[in-house]
Amino acid sequence: MNNTDTICAYPWTWFSFNVDYGMWRACPRSEYRWFQTESEVDNFFNTKTEQKIRSDLYNGIRNSNCGDCYTAEDSGGLSYRKVLKKDYAVDNASSVNVVAPKVIELKFSNLCNLKCVFCASVCSSLWEHETGLPQQYVDNQKVPAEYMRKSIFNWLDTNINQVDSIMYLGGEPAIQKEFYEIVDILLKNSPDKIGRKELTFSTNTYYPEAYRKKFETALQNVLDAGHTVFPRISLDGIGNKQSYQRTNLKWDHFEYNMLSFLEKFNTTTPGIRKIRANIALNIVNLVYCGEIVQYLDSVGFGNIEPHYNYIVRPEMFYMRHWGNKLNKAIDIIQQQDFKKHSVYKDHIIKMAKSFTNLEPDIDHINETKKWLDEYDSKQGFNFLEMFPENRYMFDEM
Repeated sequence: MNNTDTICAYPWTWFSFNVDYGMWRACPRSEYRWFQTESEVDNFFNTKTEQKIRSDLYNGIRNSNCGDCYTAEDSGGLSYRKVLKKDYAVDNASSVNVVAPKVIELKFSNLCNLKCVFCASVCSSLWEHETGLPQQYVDNQKVPAEYMRKSIFNWLDTNINQVDSIMYLGGEPAIQKEFYEIVDILLKNSPDKIGRKELTFSTNTYYPEAYRKKFETALQNVLDAGHTVFPRISLDGIGNKQSYQRTNLKWDHFEYNMLSFLEKFNTTTPGIRKIRANIALNIVNLVYCGEIVQYLDSVGFGNIEPHYNYIVRPEMFYMRHWGNKLNKAIDIIQQQDFKKHSVYKDHIIKMAKSFTNLEPDIDHINETKKWLDEYDSKQGFNFLEMFPENRYMFDEM
């Protein structure tokens, strides 16, 4: 069967369960859908929609769920399935009913202690307090969050042996009770009973001292039990550049916690194969990624893999709007030393180049400048003093 133009491993191997808003998606690039009934929640990996996606892709039919990838490929661009090498058929591709995903992404809450400029209310309780939730989230949730929470924990108790990796999203995992409940499931199930499992998460490491100790102890217990951990540290700038992008963050406190974490959990720690610096790549920090890489090298963690963690929404800091202005950003980046991470440098340049055939969206750029000016006034910052290389963003205006 010739289904190479449609097939993708994600619908057979990956699932995102958004507990707090009753949503799910079949791959990281597809749109979230809302669960309609409690029965759908209980059979989340085999809803009729999920089965139809598998059937279509296996039979060479483009499913609308996958439009983002097909649109990119039709325009000559790189799709998510190709970039992440998921464009292949898994062993059970002919089956529309699959017991469990190999990787399950879980989001229980938007509880967070920061209000990052590139974030939104669905992932930050502080943003929710200020702006509220999008009305579509309020209107479309069909199943109570508490029901979904109980359902997924019951499912994990029964099916944890089928899952290879649990990806925990937030908010901030370290301050959420459900993170420690996931840890407890792993601790009561040893690798010789259910196989070796991976716990992966992103953390901003900006938590109170009591939570620092609690979080680090929990992770060490997971490792001591024989499971693996894949940490991702949120690092979007150095010094005041991090404080600017992650509102409420004080660099000294963040750096202390981050270094405490990295000294205990790094690639020399048994049970940790890799660790990432999750850089929320956006128009603000695009030309400062090299500085992040150099900082990590200077504090002894130069082998931490930088990850692009590409920001598309909210739209404000999506680099696409700068179009051919990005040529100036590319010139800046090309002069920078990314140490041993030249592949990451090439990736950033390639991503920026993909938009240079566009004209800048002047209205959007003006709106962004207005937003930054208002933010500076509130926070006591000066954007172009903190990010002098970013003058290209607003030149000739």
